[in-house]
Amino acid sequence: MDEVIAIDKITPLLQYVSIEALVLEKQQESDFLVGDKTGTILVNILGSTEGELTVGQTYQIQNAKISSPHERLHLYLGNWGKIQPSTTPLTRDDINQDYVQFSDRGETSPSHRSAWNLFLSIITFRFLGKIFRR
Repeated sequence: MDEVIAIDKITPLLQYVSIEALVLEKQQESDFLVGDKTGTILVNILGSTEGELTVGQTYQIQNAKISSPHERLHLYLGNWGKIQPSTTPLTRDDINQDYVQFSDRGETSPSHRSAWNLFLSIITFRFLGKIFRR
């Protein structure tokens, strides 16, 4: 089993993560807002795992792929991932909703925006380095 990390530790530099979170709301047919004690994030369920989450239940979500369209972090869970009921249930009172990675307003936390900017800077410098070496 993969190591479970807190939502506030998720960055675009990671590829796959496992989290333990409470399902807060269903936003679209396969999109769920989930949260833990450190924050919230949107999870998109794809493939055979679709429809397995229930609002108000706590789950362990394993091998979710990280994506960051428009500087918003999302987790995508497809056939490569797993959903299991958690052995340590969370309640809405446990969730830190002041620290939101994803919301309807398209906001991201400052720390994740900084991580994204760092990632883009590294890619840009590598690209420019290849151009100037020629």
